[in-house]
Order: sequence, then structure tokens, then C-alpha cells
Amino acid sequence: MTTVTTGAGYEVAGTSPEPGRRTAPGVVLAACWALLGVAAMRSVSAIASFYAIPEGMWQFAEAEGDDTAGAAGALGLILSGSFAVFMVTVYIVLAALIVRGFPVARILTWIVAGLTICGTMPSLFVDVYDAIDWYNRVTVASGVSTLVLLVVAIVLLALPSANSYFRERRRKAPPPAPPYAWPGYGPPGYRPPGPPPPQWPGPSGPPPP
Repeated sequence: MTTVTTGAGYEVAGTSPEPGRRTAPGVVLAACWALLGVAAMRSVSAIASFYAIPEGMWQFAEAEGDDTAGAAGALGLILSGSFAVFMVTVYIVLAALIVRGFPVARILTWIVAGLTICGTMPSLFVDVYDAIDWYNRVTVASGVSTLVLLVVAIVLLALPSANSYFRERRRKAPPPAPPYAWPGYGPPGYRPPGPPPPQWPGPSGPPPP
């Protein structure tokens, strides 16, 4: 908030953009969209995992001739889908913090993205649910898209324009402007003192001897 002095000497309140804040550059916005794309791919994986539970249970039970194997296959799909839902939340939160310029969010994004890449690449070559053909295709397509989007986000967040944006967020914001005041008046609730009470002459004393 700023104050403007009028011609009569009064100060009135005004508004102005917050100091030290700027719009995120294009590379940061693009990185956020890439992270949201990763969240979308994880959503696809979660839906596919939950949808494949009945078929996976049947495939494992038929392959091993044991209902226990079918239950184990269903449990694996449930865990895979639940973890995918958790990662959806993580990447949405990271994108929201990145666009606001939090430096810690960028570091966490690099760490989480690296771990996701390390965990996704093996699943492209080894799939215990390869008997479910459609599920295997969805998993591979989602994994490849996730890897591409994560590499794009990592590179964009390391560009010079992104570095300057996050460095600016670290700077200490200037102190807020003092509240406006009307000349001749104190703060709200202040009442100026009134005139002193009149002094009435007291009774005269005895005459001097």
C-alpha cells in the first residue's frame, strides 16, 4: 500500500504492485506445465493399474494354478496405482510452488525427478504384468512420456532466466510502507485533550495586620 498527498495536504491510501514480485518467466511456466504433464501421466498409470486388478488377479492365478498368486498380483497393482496417485499429488504441489518462485521447490523437483527417472527406466524393459497386453502398452507409453517431460522440466529449471527468477525470490523484501495518517489527527481512537478547566478564585484570606 502507498500513500498519496493531495493538494490540501492530506494523505490518502493507494494501491501499487507488491515490491519484489514479478511474473514467472516463460521457461519457469513451461517447466510447471511439464510437471503437470508428468502428473497427468501418473494419473493414467494409476487408472490403468486399478482397472487391471481383476484381469491381473485372474492371469496370475491361472499361470500359477493358485489363488494366492492371484491375490499377490492384485496387491501389486493396488500398490502401483496408489503410489502413482501419491506422485500425482507431489508433482502438482511442486508445480504450484515452482511458479511462485520458491527456491527449495526447484531443488526438491530435481531430486524427485531424478528418483522418478531411476524408477521408471527399469519398468520400460521389465514388466511382471506383460501377460496383460493392453496394460503393458499403457505402462510403456506413460513411462516414456514421463521421462521426456521430466528431462524437459529439469533443463528448463536450470536455464539462466530461471536462475535469476529464483535468486530474486531469495532477496529480502523491503519493509511495508507505514499506514497513512491525516494531518492534525492521531491514530484511530485517539481523542485530543480538551482545554484546561477554568481556575475560579478561592475565598480571600483575613486582612493582614
